[in-house]
Amino acid sequence: MQQATGFEQTATDPTEWPWSLSSLRAALTDAAQEGYRLGLRKPALADAAREDPVITSGEVPDEQYEALEGLVETLTSTAAVRFAAHWDEDAAYWIEGGVEAAVVRGLQRCGEDRTASPSLGAGDIEQHVHDPECLSAVVDEILEQVVTRLAVLGYPVPGSQDFLDRRQDPGDFVRLLPKRHEDGRRQVRTSWIRDHDDGRIFQWCVVRRGTEVFVGRRWAGELSPTVELSCRASEVGLLTDMLAQVVEGWRAA
Repeated sequence: MQQATGFEQTATDPTEWPWSLSSLRAALTDAAQEGYRLGLRKPALADAAREDPVITSGEVPDEQYEALEGLVETLTSTAAVRFAAHWDEDAAYWIEGGVEAAVVRGLQRCGEDRTASPSLGAGDIEQHVHDPECLSAVVDEILEQVVTRLAVLGYPVPGSQDFLDRRQDPGDFVRLLPKRHEDGRRQVRTSWIRDHDDGRIFQWCVVRRGTEVFVGRRWAGELSPTVELSCRASEVGLLTDMLAQVVEGWRAA
């Protein structure tokens, strides 16, 4: 007798989950795995998703399209219970969209695997869908989009900042804004940066006054930055080298 999946065990009686990055990833992983399983049961859906992830009712038999709609509805209803405390209209829209996207991407991956290995059958499913590498890239891609948007809408997800930092290069999104004051001070500040763990925005500010350098962070609403580091201008190069050595290999950790 085939063992029930984690989703199958909880879908009939879901419970509320903590609001965290790991919880959202688990919900999206469930959706991607169930999409993969649906593709094995309904090959036409998997083939359609492989050709184009935007599946319409006219591309597959009605019974198969209804199965897809039913799965998405079940998964989103389960997510509504799991994240009930944050299930306002805006948050629900993006979580539901992430769940649906994960189902379709699971279908798409199933279609790709079926094409590459035509003999793949239901007996191979546990090995495939529980392989950590099988759907992790798909899930993390969707998770990145969801948590980024949720933070902007005022629903920051604890634990998401480190995840996003490892996937993104902050330099791609943050501009440096230099300024020279009449009194001789030199200043460089960043454009606004969002802290995705709590939703607040801030900017870094570096000021050189004579032979001293001050580094501070200014949160939105504050008139001036709070100084968090001060040093001699001659020491900045040394500190830069030290920081680079400390974070070396961090993305791969």
